[in-house]
Amino acid sequence: MTNRKVLCLYAAVFTCGIILSGCANSGADMKAAKEARLAGDYEKAQAELEPMAAFGLPDAQVELAVILLQNKDASQADLDKARGLLERASTKEYAPAYSYLGRLYARGMGVPKNIKAAEDNYNRAIALGYTRSVNDLAQMYEKEKDYKRAEGLYRQAYGSHYYRAAKNLARLSEKGLGVERDPVVALSWYIAAQRHGIGGLDKKVEDLKNTLGPNKVSQAEALSEGYDVDEKVQ
Repeated sequence: MTNRKVLCLYAAVFTCGIILSGCANSGADMKAAKEARLAGDYEKAQAELEPMAAFGLPDAQVELAVILLQNKDASQADLDKARGLLERASTKEYAPAYSYLGRLYARGMGVPKNIKAAEDNYNRAIALGYTRSVNDLAQMYEKEKDYKRAEGLYRQAYGSHYYRAAKNLARLSEKGLGVERDPVVALSWYIAAQRHGIGGLDKKVEDLKNTLGPNKVSQAEALSEGYDVDEKVQ
């Protein structure tokens, strides 16, 4: 082997080592950034994320965009930066980026509200297997008062194990939005949500149980069990 080939081989190995080391470090930095964001330390999270986002890591770009979007006092420049980060992450077919872009257009956050653009982005995330976007798309339709379409998508999300959708299905039945108003069905979905670890529903469930009485509560519990029958068969 010539000296030139040996040098090229050493250079390749050295470069791979740097890349692998960088990947390991970025994983630890991402974890620290997420923990900081969840703890409300946005300044620390942003400091951790900026270099990774600049390097082109799509998860860091999305995390940084989320921090910018969560700021209630976000300027137009902040919203523009968030959209740019999401658009760059989406070029790598990173599903959460499409999902947040859908949310931007659905809510008109820094951009004109555009339902078609929101649908397109949500559906691209769904095509990549991002189940949360099924629920997010349903919420958009619910806000647009397209309750039938919303209900169908909430059911699809629940069937795909996105169990927060159960709470949304409960709300539709409780308020009679696109479906018959039925407190028994509402309670059944709230119970399903609780069964799958969705919190914050204790008082709602307790109030409905007290209003309905034992017989109807039993009906709701039986309905709720049926929602997961396919899982039990598997």
